[in-house]
Amino acid sequence: MESGLTSFCPGCVHTVIHDVRFPNEAEMVKRLGGSLVRMNPYDGWESKVGAWHESETALDGYRVNLELFPKFGQLREVAEFLVRTFCPDVERREFE
Repeated sequence: MESGLTSFCPGCVHTVIHDVRFPNEAEMVKRLGGSLVRMNPYDGWESKVGAWHESETALDGYRVNLELFPKFGQLREVAEFLVRTFCPDVERREFE
């Protein structure tokens, strides 16, 4: 994944990975000089309630640079604000 990511957008100043779910993915982001922002679905959300798959809980307790608790229904709006504010040069591309 790392080699694909670095060749995905050579010369890009910022890249946003919107879905990091496992420790090895988080470590790659840090190794490449990135920051981790945990976006909780809403204030008061608990990962053990309603999160049944390992991919939803594997980073519980993992140290991140910033953890946010948007109001219910504002997750997308807050995420888009972060991208516009901190990564103004990001162009939308899909990577698989």
